[in-house]
Amino acid sequence: MVVNCHSKSEIKVTHLPTGNTFSASFFRSQHKNKDLAIRVIKARLQADRLGLKRPEIVEDVSDTVCPICELGLLEERFETLRMEFLGEEFDVPSLYYVCTHCQSEQMNDFLLKKNIGFTQAARDFAVSIKSK
Repeated sequence: MVVNCHSKSEIKVTHLPTGNTFSASFFRSQHKNKDLAIRVIKARLQADRLGLKRPEIVEDVSDTVCPICELGLLEERFETLRMEFLGEEFDVPSLYYVCTHCQSEQMNDFLLKKNIGFTQAARDFAVSIKSK
């Protein structure tokens, strides 16, 4: 595997034998982004070995067939999670998909980025409250 750094925290990992690549810039730490990218590449390689088809990343999942069971449709779900940052509690939104047939919970890169953004906004707000 080859690891390239594109910015202060963005990491791009390439698996040389297959050419699979994944870029991660979700965290401020290069180490966390590298760990995430390597886990994603390993999961993709395992899915390829098992013959599983990887779902395409789409923002609108209406009428999208579940990539796991291929029988149900994906529905977007929204829930609020109670999180604590620096002694302050916040309700942070969480978005994910649920299959109507197998009830598996799934998330793509688009929703992952949204959820990380929600969490980061709550953290930033907690820091701004504490700094006053």
